Amino acid sequence: SYTLTVNPNKGTWNGSTSNSSFAQNYGTTKSIANPTPPVGYTVTFDGNTGTAGQSSITSTKSFTNWTVEGPGTLSGTTYTFGAGAGTLTANYANNEITLPTATKTGYICSGWYTKATGGEKRGDAGGKYTPSANETLYAHWTANTYTIVFDSNSGSGTMSNLTMTYDTPKNLTTNTFTKTGYEFLGWNTNKDATTAEYTDGDEVNNLTATNGGTVTLYAIWRKTITISYNANGGTGAPGSQTGTMYNSATTASITISNTKPTRSGYI
Repeated sequence: SYTLTVNPNKGTWNGSTSNSSFAQNYGTTKSIANPTPPVGYTVTFDGNTGTAGQSSITSTKSFTNWTVEGPGTLSGTTYTFGAGAGTLTANYANNEITLPTATKTGYICSGWYTKATGGEKRGDAGGKYTPSANETLYAHWTANTYTIVFDSNSGSGTMSNLTMTYDTPKNLTTNTFTKTGYEFLGWNTNKDATTAEYTDGDEVNNLTATNGGTVTLYAIWRKTITISYNANGGTGAPGSQTGTMYNSATTASITISNTKPTRSGYI
């Protein structure tokens, strides 16, 4: 008789992960079932200042074929003993995994790499990758860009947009808008505001985390209206009163004084 050794090659065959041996006569046959593949490789994901959608993924393997050594032959799942010892060794293919997403406020994940800085790119989030060893992959990041638009808010003039990069501070463009009779207070994201959120030329940063987003800054204008009282020869005229108009408002609310002046001989 002749011996056949079945090597599952880290997989499981006939309930065992070890080699199995059988002795049969020349020309006889034996049915050889496919083995259960071993587990694949574990890929660990490091968010690298961000957050990885999954901490790790273990890939799977698929059985592909048997390598036949010795005089015996294998046809399908049937092995025929030859005139000498034979060995069957299982072969497997690594299966691909789907690379997870990763998030970081103000940034886009630009892919998974073998190093936190530099390294070899394995693929993009959501892409396919076939690991060939246990490894750790690091998310790389690209900062979002956004645009600041300046609105005159009933003033006159034009100003160019300002392109910003997340986490990179920049000074606002000096205001060139004008509005006759009004004082420029600064900028606000609310066009009806009466105070400035940002001063002229103020350094700003991270006004939005949205990639390609737009932030509109409205010029905030103030005009003070003063009412003066003249007793016209009398005495006791009340002091002057002021009211304020902002932005596109056309009136100011002032309560007229109820103090009455006096003049001898007159009513």
